[in-house]
Amino acid sequence: MGEVDALIITALKEEYDAARAAGSAGYAGHPGVGAWEEREPEPLTPYLVGRYALADGSSMTVALARPTRMGATATAPVVATLVERLGPRCLAMCGVCAGFGPTGDPRRSRRRCR
Repeated sequence: MGEVDALIITALKEEYDAARAAGSAGYAGHPGVGAWEEREPEPLTPYLVGRYALADGSSMTVALARPTRMGATATAPVVATLVERLGPRCLAMCGVCAGFGPTGDPRRSRRRCR
């Protein structure tokens, strides 16, 4: 428990690949993830872990995962298992799985997040 600083969940393979590439590329002077390590403690919860290097020399551990199927019923058990196992300080959902507000506008959902 407490193995990662951030757990990122995506719904689609394309989003997963994009998040992995973005983490590897870094941002704003931060080098990013040098190497991702594949982990598969159970067939239903495979994930990647990497150390995201920051410009000041510090780093944070990031895990990246996606359920094998889309939808809340497939996503909830994967997220619950990984949150319990990894104890992330932050849980982020990006792409389609982040949801849409009542108007269908994804910007509305972000405003409601706490």
